Amino acid sequence: MKFAGKIGFAVAKNKTAGVHTEEITERDYVGDFLSSQQTWRASSHLNDDLAQNNSRISVISDPFASDNFSKIKYVVWAGVRWKVTRVKPQPPRLILTTGEVYNA
Repeated sequence: MKFAGKIGFAVAKNKTAGVHTEEITERDYVGDFLSSQQTWRASSHLNDDLAQNNSRISVISDPFASDNFSKIKYVVWAGVRWKVTRVKPQPPRLILTTGEVYNA
């Protein structure tokens, strides 16, 4: 299955002298789903949480992604931001493993 969506990077910005903040920058990428499975996980909330268990996406990297892969926070797929739990550089691709819904 093909992937086309946004990836969110947390890039540090200098707000004022000595004060840094993280700003999310979204960029478009394409690639392939290597595996995907969803499960409902019991939580302390009223409703259970939906999680992507070990869903892996292989995206074609660009210079920005190659330089900032450690700053990847989430992948947008099906209108939902999914937390990226692991990134494996495998030039010219990045292999992203997703987990639960990203809340920030």
